[in-house]
Amino acid sequence: EFSDFTNVEKMVTDLWDIRYIDPAVLKINFEMLIYNDVCALYSIEGNDVFGVEIHNPNLAQMQKQIFQAIQHLAQPMEKDGAHGKTHLTSKK
Repeated sequence: EFSDFTNVEKMVTDLWDIRYIDPAVLKINFEMLIYNDVCALYSIEGNDVFGVEIHNPNLAQMQKQIFQAIQHLAQPMEKDGAHGKTHLTSKK
């Protein structure tokens, strides 16, 4: 059974665009946040914790472009309510 991911319904209903990309196409095994002129990378695996912020407008712009290109390859997911549960809409 699914437990709520969040009780912040506005985040799910107004801000989320959830997509799925097959790991055979792109295996995502590291987290990256891109905001302003910053690329923040982080990973937590057991006791192995890593994080770095890179403040560079050219790098941030390039990473945003890569994200947008890859996003077009991903399948849209449908939201099941306002608490974070989703499912694939259809197979490509």
